[in-house]
Amino acid sequence: MARDRFSALRKFALVGAACSAAPFAVQAGEGFYIGAFGGVNDLENQSYDISDYTGPAGPLVPAPDDGSTLTRIQSDLGYLAGLRFGYSMGPFRPELEFAYRTNDVDKQREIIYGLLGPREQRAVSKGDSTHGVTGMANLWIDFLKSSSSINPYVGGGAGMIDFELKDATYNGNRLGKDNDTVFAWQLGAGVAWALSDRLDLTLDYRYLKSDDAQFDLLPGTVGSVETEYESHSAMLGVRFYFSGSKQEAAPAETPPPEVGVVPVLEAPPVPPPAPSPPCHGPDGDKMLNLEGCKTGDTIVLRGVNFEFNKSSLTINAKTILDQVADALAARPDIKVEIDGHTDARGSDSYNQQLSEKRASTVTRYLAGKGIAGSRMTSVGLGEAQPVADNETDEGRELNRRVELKVLESNGGVTTEAPAADAAP
Repeated sequence: MARDRFSALRKFALVGAACSAAPFAVQAGEGFYIGAFGGVNDLENQSYDISDYTGPAGPLVPAPDDGSTLTRIQSDLGYLAGLRFGYSMGPFRPELEFAYRTNDVDKQREIIYGLLGPREQRAVSKGDSTHGVTGMANLWIDFLKSSSSINPYVGGGAGMIDFELKDATYNGNRLGKDNDTVFAWQLGAGVAWALSDRLDLTLDYRYLKSDDAQFDLLPGTVGSVETEYESHSAMLGVRFYFSGSKQEAAPAETPPPEVGVVPVLEAPPVPPPAPSPPCHGPDGDKMLNLEGCKTGDTIVLRGVNFEFNKSSLTINAKTILDQVADALAARPDIKVEIDGHTDARGSDSYNQQLSEKRASTVTRYLAGKGIAGSRMTSVGLGEAQPVADNETDEGRELNRRVELKVLESNGGVTTEAPAADAAP
């Protein structure tokens, strides 16, 4: 029978070695879990010792002392199965474990007390067995749970065992059965392999030992007997976690870049040429600007007005002509012609003379501001070149005007002329 025990334990060792060689890339779960297990149970040899002797005694057959051995039991290799419920929190794992263990009796030797004193004899055991139902509160310590899929652990627990002796015999008489519930404790170790982030495969060892249990096997004869439960167990099991592990997912491998045809990029369009510098007269918020003026350009000097039927300048006209003087000073390469125009009221000859006088007045004003007379000529055009309808007040106002015509320009770059605010 000893060979059978070692053979069963060897099988469990081989299973453990195979599992440890298997590559796993996941880690165990966290939080609440439930598990199941089963395996072999090796029950240590037991001795049934007399307790509270109540049988016959006399001068020839003295009563045996308490603690005297009644029988010695050697059991076959048995089995166990059970459930476990626990909670994993970091390296610590509190757990409740419930298990059923059973072993058949293999050999039994009895101590018979008689006239010649105690004698030992071999008994024939048929159907005798020992059972144990345990409920244990355990605490396990996990060593590599957060860093590896293979996690060894150690720990232990304490609880109760309901210990039953079934169909025991003594001196050829069947003694019936009885059971007792006593305190028990255990030590253990194991290895868990994470099959996924919720499922572990476990290989465990347990050493279990109880206090002495008392059994009333011989009522009216020898009273009670005492014995203890001591076993070694090897179990294979699974644990299922209700929540997965909290480890960060491994980054996905970056696929190699696809080799494709690089499109030929079209050359960017040629940007449009920069806009020409402005060349315009005063108009609303716009100030007079001669920077971009070239030969042939004509600028209407809006706001250069005269008193009615006279050639004298208004205050607003002088403000605008000050801008003209500044602009001409900034472009010394420009020569201009100052043209005077009238509306159609009055005779042609009168309007011709009036336009000549007004053009001359503008020329003289600019000369007084430092513009060389050689750069300016004045021309009166009367009512000959209207730009609007002379039948309306608005049209006639547009026809009464002074124009600045560029006669020469070499296109030189000049600084921007200072601006003067137009008079209202």
